[in-house]
Amino acid sequence: MPFPSREIKYYMSENDEKEFLDFVKSCGDVVFFESISRTPEFQPLLIIPKSNERKEGVQFYAFNRSVSNRFFTRPPSETKLSDKDCYSVNWIDSSVVCLGLCDREQSSVFYAGMCVISHYLEQNASSLTQKEPEFLKWFEKMVRWINKRYTKLACTAPFIRIGPDAGKLFEEGRLTLIMARNPLREVVIEGNLINNRQVSRNRINASRSDTLRESETTR
Repeated sequence: MPFPSREIKYYMSENDEKEFLDFVKSCGDVVFFESISRTPEFQPLLIIPKSNERKEGVQFYAFNRSVSNRFFTRPPSETKLSDKDCYSVNWIDSSVVCLGLCDREQSSVFYAGMCVISHYLEQNASSLTQKEPEFLKWFEKMVRWINKRYTKLACTAPFIRIGPDAGKLFEEGRLTLIMARNPLREVVIEGNLINNRQVSRNRINASRSDTLRESETTR
């Protein structure tokens, strides 16, 4: 059974990310969790690691205890990871926001996004139940905050937005916006905030790894 979801994608600089996370934390009793834990008790993060300090492949979840108490986890036996000793966040049943944070290199950034699943399936039920209205309003408040401050990149579909600091760096030619990458080629956005286009080019200096990075440019 498909679960209804809502998503928004963005490019953020380090300054954009800090400003956004400060806003999220101001919306109530908000804590952040990594997607996995070695113990059943997930400990909130005191500080979200910077891009170069994050564990590869680990997602983050925002949980607002002012609007919901629905936070559930999965045991290692149900955690579909290569490391079978980890517990994971059951974000389908939990009222949490899956919070993607941008991978950044010295002068380039990959887009990320945040997503929420708005319904869950109760045990022995045949239809979906909507999560708390206060939780969904909180997510929409976050979306409105981004929509108001961030600029749409017209060459992307669905639209990816770019934060004000990242947009300034992009227009000054100091930040490369990466749409997709593999070991030999990458797709980047060129132009400015008003007129922009996607360009495929050979990779000259692979600065992070040759791990295949692919991003959807269309749905």
